[in-house]
Amino acid sequence: MSKQKNKPNVIGIIVFLVIFIGACYGIYRFTYEKREPVTVEQLSGVLFNSGYETNDFTEKSLERYPNARNTLNQCVGFDKDDIHFEFYDFNNEASALDVFQQAHSIIYRTKMKVSAVEMRTHKAHFSTYILDSSDSYDVAIYVENTAIYAYCNKESAGKLNSILAEIGYIKVSNGADNNPLRNNSLLWIIGFFVSLIMIWLARLPLKRFLKSKTQSFLYKACIWPSIICLLLSILSFFTNFFDSFLGVAVIILLGLPFVLGVIGIVFRKGKKHGTSKVGN
Repeated sequence: MSKQKNKPNVIGIIVFLVIFIGACYGIYRFTYEKREPVTVEQLSGVLFNSGYETNDFTEKSLERYPNARNTLNQCVGFDKDDIHFEFYDFNNEASALDVFQQAHSIIYRTKMKVSAVEMRTHKAHFSTYILDSSDSYDVAIYVENTAIYAYCNKESAGKLNSILAEIGYIKVSNGADNNPLRNNSLLWIIGFFVSLIMIWLARLPLKRFLKSKTQSFLYKACIWPSIICLLLSILSFFTNFFDSFLGVAVIILLGLPFVLGVIGIVFRKGKKHGTSKVGN
């Protein structure tokens, strides 16, 4: 009686690895971008060279953000040429992100118009939100432990952009900041869609080695988080509330197919071992 040996699908494994590695590299390439936070002294030097005097806004800012009393190192800025500029230096990143989110909320709630253009960039440790409307130009930025809230009229937008570009907080091209299509939301949608495809492919080997109920449970436990995150990444076009969660989730869910693959291999070896014992 001849025994049929289970041969691994080499081509399938290679295709799977190529898709996974390509997806990870693509997400890394387009979502990771390093921006260095500046110090108060560095910002003051840039403002001085641009003709602006740096003022201390620390006490005023604590009236607006009383919970930041233990985390805010200093808040500086200026009011000139119809530009209002606030720079926050914290001792942690969470406080800077909180100021950014509150500034984003204020801008969206008070300045949003039908004709306004939103420009958003969300990366691992910084976010930029710019609202360019017919009569104002509003900016909210956080880079690691620092945050900026600024606004001005349309005529002074170029001056404000020059300051932000000089300290490296935005990239200016033809007078405008990053293209809004570079938003991470689109990349997250692609990442979660790829994870759905790979999880669907990874379920196939499990069918042969697991009982149907167990296989079905593992498959649903992996597939539903990807579907939920895919929906949240669509919502992230309109809010940055899910950004931190989605940034971690996309990495985990892209790794899940490998977990399924390892489970399949373990059960496959276990069954082979059990079969060889029965044969002996």
